[in-house]
Amino acid sequence: MNTTEIVIILARKFGISQAAARTLLRERLNGFGRILIEQKALELPGLGRIEVQQTKERRQYIPGKNSICVVPSHKRPVFKINKLFRARLRKDGS
Repeated sequence: MNTTEIVIILARKFGISQAAARTLLRERLNGFGRILIEQKALELPGLGRIEVQQTKERRQYIPGKNSICVVPSHKRPVFKINKLFRARLRKDGS
């Protein structure tokens, strides 16, 4: 499913124009980003949780240069799937 399909569904569900639905979607997604930056986690009921985790500094071999470089510590988003949702996916995938 892409953004256009989501916008069409929102517009039909709430009885608004597609432009208004696109704005609503954009504002909500920007809000999710702000929550992740400020609070470090976002709960998606029924799906799981998105958390921002700090990685450790590490060394990595670069075959093309035949050398080792240092990858600095950085933040990355991690999705942890809800156990019930995972079970439903496995059941439907069988």
